[in-house]
Amino acid sequence: MSSSYQWKSLEDSAKPRAKCYICVQTFCNLFAIFMIVFTIVIFPIVFKDLVSTQVVLTNGTLSFDQWLAPTPAIFKIVTVYNVTNTANVSAGGQPILQALGPYYFREYRERVNVQVLEDQLWFGEKKWYEFDYNTTNANLTNGSVPLDPIKDVFTTFNLAYVGVAYNLTISGTKSQIAGAVIAA
Repeated sequence: MSSSYQWKSLEDSAKPRAKCYICVQTFCNLFAIFMIVFTIVIFPIVFKDLVSTQVVLTNGTLSFDQWLAPTPAIFKIVTVYNVTNTANVSAGGQPILQALGPYYFREYRERVNVQVLEDQLWFGEKKWYEFDYNTTNANLTNGSVPLDPIKDVFTTFNLAYVGVAYNLTISGTKSQIAGAVIAA
């Protein structure tokens, strides 16, 4: 029996793989060179051009309108600490505090008196807050009382007064503190 099968040497089968490896390596090197050139030379030019055309504050552009009256919601969250034992605190006792809140207030901003003088922009900023009832009371459990800063009654410390009294206790005598308390 004769066999018509011929054996190939390892050198013959390795030649096409070596050519493929060289092609892939060349492609990767060229791609890496292109990316380096793009990152260093082309991208900064294109990015600067896009930013300079899109972000310029000129009247009538979208960026100017967004700058005049910003639309993203900004919230101020306030938690008030109610002193529940005012008589005891007035007599010199330790306060018992109850946290009320959080109260959510939506902040609104608007640029006013906008004047463009040569390359300068002059403006004032108007800022105001509105109580957000729905966000404040979004997580109420059954039986909870809704929070409303106009209807809620609470007693708090006057922190400026407490700070002055504390500084007097450090630097002064008790008679000076009593005089400051009576004068206030």
